[in-house]
Amino acid sequence: MTKVILHISGNVQQVGFRAKAVAIANALDITGSIQNLPDGRVKIIAGVPR
Repeated sequence: MTKVILHISGNVQQVGFRAKAVAIANALDITGSIQNLPDGRVKIIAGVPR
């Protein structure tokens, strides 16, 4: 498995971004975590199958 860390910026908090990202990850069998950061970005840590 490959580990990927993403920092997403823009209008991503309070618009359902996290829920959509989780739904996509579940559909693709990607594991990890997602969290809102204090500066308005979203941090995603994902385990991507090879």
